[in-house]
Amino acid sequence: MKKEYREIIEAKVKAYLILLNTIKHSPYLYQKNMGLIKLFSGDEILALSLQEKIEAIGITTVIRNNNQANVLPSINNQKPVELFIQEVDYGKASPIIEEFRLSL
Repeated sequence: MKKEYREIIEAKVKAYLILLNTIKHSPYLYQKNMGLIKLFSGDEILALSLQEKIEAIGITTVIRNNNQANVLPSINNQKPVELFIQEVDYGKASPIIEEFRLSL
């Protein structure tokens, strides 16, 4: 029974790593297919702060976190967290984005 669970977990981890690798080698995957604009790239706490401010005015955001430390704890390579919004929402979000950038 344990061997079956282990094989299932290994298959899921392998599939997840393949997905991460695909996204890693296609950095504009989101922008091309979904019309998203990258607003921020950096520390996760700052990205979450900006995300909260933008979502407060009703704009949906997407966060891309490429850190693999949650999947494989032995990997310790911190990568920036990226925050995206739809292109059509940029005009509505631009005052908040500008205020955020000036506060840094």
